[in-house]
Amino acid sequence: MRCLFGHKWNGCKCEKCGKTRDKQHDWEGCICKKCGKPRNEQHDWDDCICKKCGKKSRSESPHDWAYIKTESYSRDERQEYSGQFYDVTVTYTETYYRCQKCGMEKKDWESEISGGMGYQSGSLML
Repeated sequence: MRCLFGHKWNGCKCEKCGKTRDKQHDWEGCICKKCGKPRNEQHDWDDCICKKCGKKSRSESPHDWAYIKTESYSRDERQEYSGQFYDVTVTYTETYYRCQKCGMEKKDWESEISGGMGYQSGSLML
């Protein structure tokens, strides 16, 4: 009831009732000093975790990856190459890692086709 006839805004927060709005924030890095709202800009990274808001980095570089396990499996496939079909065996290898600091996991993968016909690899953040 204190703001029945209008709020007294001081940036993003009403001085009378404490209500907040998504306007005129006073940003200090990634956190508004007045209302505490986080934003996805100007983080203060300590390796893979922001010291201010606790956000975990989704990029691969700042993490301290530790090996968890490797799994391999094979399957027979029929693949086309230059208009001809070949019966091949594709071997898939997946290696799992966990960041020792924030707990995020990732999977690296490789696939190899028998007979030297091809090789692929990649990485996926989990």
